[in-house]
Amino acid sequence: MKYNYPNTAIFDYTFLGLGCGNSLLLLEMERNGLLTDKTILIIEPTNKAVNDKTFCFWLKPHLIVEYGIVDLIEKEWSKVCIGNEHNQTLGIYKYYHIPSLSLYNKVKNTICNYKSVTIHESYIGNLYKTGDLFVVGMQNHEFYSRFVFDNRPPTYSEPNKNETQLFQSFYGWEIKTVNKKFDSDVFTMMDFEIPQDGSTQFMYVLPYDEKRALFEITRFGEKILEREEAERSLHVYLSSKEIDFSVVETERGVIRMFDSNPIDMQCETNLYNTGERGGSLKPSTGYSFIRSLEHAREITSDLMVNNKVNNNKQTRFSYYDRLLLQVLKTQPLHGKEVFRRLFTNNKVENVLRFLDEKSTRREEIKIFKSLPIKLFIVVAIKDVSWMLWNKLVQIPFVIWMSLFTLLSYSLVGISFVYVFLLLGMVLIGIPHGALDHLYSKDYQFRRNLTFHIIKYVGLGLLVLLLFWMSPLVGLIFFLLYSSWHFGEADFLHWKIKNNLFSFVWGMYFLGGLLISHFNESQLVIREMFVNLTLDESFSNLIGNIWILVGGFFFLFWKQNRCIFYGVLTLILLKFLPLIPAFAVFFIGQHSIHGWTSLRSSLKETNLNLWLKALPFSIGAILLLPLISVFSVLNWGQIFIFFASLSFPHVFFTSKVLKNWQK
Repeated sequence: MKYNYPNTAIFDYTFLGLGCGNSLLLLEMERNGLLTDKTILIIEPTNKAVNDKTFCFWLKPHLIVEYGIVDLIEKEWSKVCIGNEHNQTLGIYKYYHIPSLSLYNKVKNTICNYKSVTIHESYIGNLYKTGDLFVVGMQNHEFYSRFVFDNRPPTYSEPNKNETQLFQSFYGWEIKTVNKKFDSDVFTMMDFEIPQDGSTQFMYVLPYDEKRALFEITRFGEKILEREEAERSLHVYLSSKEIDFSVVETERGVIRMFDSNPIDMQCETNLYNTGERGGSLKPSTGYSFIRSLEHAREITSDLMVNNKVNNNKQTRFSYYDRLLLQVLKTQPLHGKEVFRRLFTNNKVENVLRFLDEKSTRREEIKIFKSLPIKLFIVVAIKDVSWMLWNKLVQIPFVIWMSLFTLLSYSLVGISFVYVFLLLGMVLIGIPHGALDHLYSKDYQFRRNLTFHIIKYVGLGLLVLLLFWMSPLVGLIFFLLYSSWHFGEADFLHWKIKNNLFSFVWGMYFLGGLLISHFNESQLVIREMFVNLTLDESFSNLIGNIWILVGGFFFLFWKQNRCIFYGVLTLILLKFLPLIPAFAVFFIGQHSIHGWTSLRSSLKETNLNLWLKALPFSIGAILLLPLISVFSVLNWGQIFIFFASLSFPHVFFTSKVLKNWQK
């Protein structure tokens, strides 16, 4: 039923692509009455008029009726042959074959009964929501939809070290013979008696009747099977079987055997990823039909009861897949042995139940015992080692720096600690704040560097003047803008957008450092000419409570482990003296975060940035001895000097940080 849609059309359902996933979903929705009185938009680049692939799967016979696909079945088998082994029964299963054209034709006949629009174009745009509707933007038109089912092929990123990206490539001939040659009740799943060519290769044979069969060579590997080499292998194989034949039809395809997740999947309410995009393709085998069918039933049930379906379920079988793919990648010539043992040492129906991810752990242990276990132990050790290393490198630098400083303080002494931290200040602590001139001209000034330096020095002198007029007011001002700056830099690095809580976080962390080192903090504050006297036991209690208050931040960012690491850093620094503790935080967290943001935004190398900061870093270092001319050199006066240097830095970077957050 053709639907004449208005200029601003709102569709109930939009199907992006009409592959196996969306085709099965559409049929399942029709069986459950979900298409009645609905408007349907289908965006599919081809007219689906060619038998472009073969859908094969094993299933219990009664489920064929339950799933409503009886009319699609062209052929079924009850026995299987693995290589030259004796035929085995499939037990409770049968193996079924559906031509893709049968599925496509049924879908096209179905949608003719409803208000539908089919656009034969590729959809390469990005969906976005406005209110409760999705906007599907085409080249010359924008459509709106209440539900979207995305069956487009996904995009994958480069794999990590423990991830594998192989291909199942295949090329086959459907042949006819003059004489009866085939047992039409037995199919060959894997015959490895062909050259492996540096990959895992086998012949797959589906006899449709006594004179007609599909012979397909299949490769699991990084290199895709080319037509010429496939045809040579097919000729050799058929000749070895003494089969005279004529080719009726050819079939060719590539299936991704990726254990990594797609990078372009969107997860929104009323948006469903289907097919490979929805996780229906099993990476280790390439089978997807039944998984797509089950996923279609889940989505249909979800549409009826409004419970969101989880498209990416990570189970123990995902881990099994990853290990097998790593074996096939690193030891491709052993793939033949793995699959042969899998099928010859176990009942076929048990193997199929395992591949269906419906086996019990006891059954899985029995299957594992039948395999060349050493191969899997080696890749499992490598996999665990990589995951452990990956977890370790994700721990922030400030944690490692805190632990190293604590160890050095305990074993070597405070002198080594100060030398180590001084080196850190020279390498990154001071340079990270000496690059304001690179971006201040873009956001604040459009004049010259001299004016920038005058302004910078002027702002610093204002802070010194404030301390001279009222040390207490100067200290409060110093703590407030430092809290703002520290928190803002951390939240920018952690990709948390909340200016209010970034300030609260900065106050929490800086306050925690000071309170957890009460006696030393009080001494430094007095050296700044601020009289402050508090009871030590009371301050220790407040210090411990203050650190525990870090749990407040978990309520807002439960999934952000950076907050956890921040609180852990504060706990570790409690066991260092105040000055080293502050230096570790300033170098290992604040300066690293600031430096990373600078390098990313300015697109410079570390060395280039450091060299550009060098003149200003030297200037800051040379200014420090001037303190001794006007005052006794102590930590209180040094911090006043830092206040005069840091305020211009905070002033110039505040607007830049806000711009980076956008």
